[in-house]
Amino acid sequence: MTGNRKTAGNENTARAFALALDLGSTRFKLGAIDAAGNLVDIRTAPAPDLSGAGLIREGDPDAYLRAIADLIGDGLAGPRATPVPDGEFPPFGLVCQRSTFVIWDRNDGNPLTPVISWQDRRAEEWCAAHADIEPVLIRQTGLLLSPHYAGP
Repeated sequence: MTGNRKTAGNENTARAFALALDLGSTRFKLGAIDAAGNLVDIRTAPAPDLSGAGLIREGDPDAYLRAIADLIGDGLAGPRATPVPDGEFPPFGLVCQRSTFVIWDRNDGNPLTPVISWQDRRAEEWCAAHADIEPVLIRQTGLLLSPHYAGP
């Protein structure tokens, strides 16, 4: 595993009952809890670098997948955990800060777009041209019409 690991809990901790993955802009974090709700593992790894100039900030989807796979690794709840049997995976929560997104092909699982960062501003002109829909958008979703959201 390439990330940093902090382990919590006692030495008799069982395998993870649930996992949570936080995909931040600069760092990915993975937390695992046991069936009693005790935090048994925290792992961190740097987020893949973004590229682009001007309004464009995007990343390589395969680099993101590799970073996530490295972070999860083979011992989902820390060094004292029992291995996860083939085909079993604990409940999983995913947090993606801001509005970073990638679109995947549902048939073959390949990315159709780069990872578009919440820092990307290429939709500024589109948002300005469609400013008249913002009141409806806010009423229906609670979101502002902003280029950092995936919609525009």
